[in-house]
Amino acid sequence: MSVKTELLALSDFWCNRLRARLDGLTDEEFFWEPAPDCWNLRADGDGGMRPDFGLVFTEDAPVTTIAWRLTHIIDMLKEDRCALLLGLEPEPSAAETWLPTSAAEAIDMLDRA
Repeated sequence: MSVKTELLALSDFWCNRLRARLDGLTDEEFFWEPAPDCWNLRADGDGGMRPDFGLVFTEDAPVTTIAWRLTHIIDMLKEDRCALLLGLEPEPSAAETWLPTSAAEAIDMLDRA
């Protein structure tokens, strides 16, 4: 089995497992902050979202919400390096940052990433 085939099989396994766990995710759960000062996605005032962030290397790691974590996974999956590692042509949108405004939109973005 080629490395590409093994990577695709592993990707399918964990993605299907993650996707199954997201079934029925509500916006309330998606944006829920389980502790003070959580990193989350927040409305930017223009109808979009902005992620909280900082220099994790110089501070304690923050608690993050499902919204923040899922957006991070989406961003990593759609980067051009993933396509290049598999010998594919990167999508034109690989450099864009996708910031979902709801749980349903995030799940759709995950499926596309």
